[in-house]
Amino acid sequence: MDKYSSHRGGAKDRSFWLQAWNGGPYAVNRINRGAFLIENLSACVLGGIQPDLIRKLAAETVDDGLLQRLLPIVLVPCAAGRDEKMLDATKDYGDLVRQLHMLGRPNLLLFDDGAQAIRRALEQKHLELMALGTIHRKLAAHIGKYDGIFARLCIIWHCIEHADERLPTEVTEETAERVARFMHEFLLPHALAFYAGILNLADEHERLSAVAGYILAHKLQRITNRDVQRGDRTMRKLTKRDTEAVFEQLEALGWINRTTPHRPTDPPHWVVNKHCHQLFENRAKDEAERRQRERRMLEGFFARVKG
Repeated sequence: MDKYSSHRGGAKDRSFWLQAWNGGPYAVNRINRGAFLIENLSACVLGGIQPDLIRKLAAETVDDGLLQRLLPIVLVPCAAGRDEKMLDATKDYGDLVRQLHMLGRPNLLLFDDGAQAIRRALEQKHLELMALGTIHRKLAAHIGKYDGIFARLCIIWHCIEHADERLPTEVTEETAERVARFMHEFLLPHALAFYAGILNLADEHERLSAVAGYILAHKLQRITNRDVQRGDRTMRKLTKRDTEAVFEQLEALGWINRTTPHRPTDPPHWVVNKHCHQLFENRAKDEAERRQRERRMLEGFFARVKG
């Protein structure tokens, strides 16, 4: 979007993409193609990018809200490929796209009373999420776009449900409810993973996950700074201040509670919330197995090197 030209001329392009998200009329004036008016500027953007690259771009570009207008989907690490028969859903999807293309321009659409109530409840929920002190400002800005995204997705859902018939003018409560669930049960978790695990909070998220995983894998009832130093590479690199910051975050999330040491000279102790082990029992098992698997791999690697 910045023309890959060291950001020269990129500001103009970014303003175009920002306006394309908002829609509305857009005047074009080109020397060769002349002047004309786009009645309602619109664009669909779909692409893939590596985590390291998007982290670099997000850090270097102007924080004008362009990134927060995109809906990130974080993929799992790649695995060995499989040859499988094409699903019927693939053909159905292609047919649906053609039907939507032939649908033409819909008339003005309105929410029915139930859908309007869902929209208002979501708006309030988004405001409350943005106001949380633990929400990173980039993530808060992304959530701030959810009201507009909700309306867009409702139009898409509405058109899909009536692609083979005359399009009703009212978006129903059922459609709005399905969109709300899609946003908060699918899009929002991906956004949390993207902003916490890939962008500015990547280091903090990695430290937090490492300490939380250590607590689960070792079934700790208490944890101190010394325990952190016995952990993995990420944990051993933490300074005293870093460790305290991680403990404070875990306390805010309800994982641990600070307790007064027996002697003033003793390091601070943190008591682990027993419900964490109950809630994350399967995660604790997976974490322990992962650590054992990595240990065996390293032992095998160093054995081959030594041999």
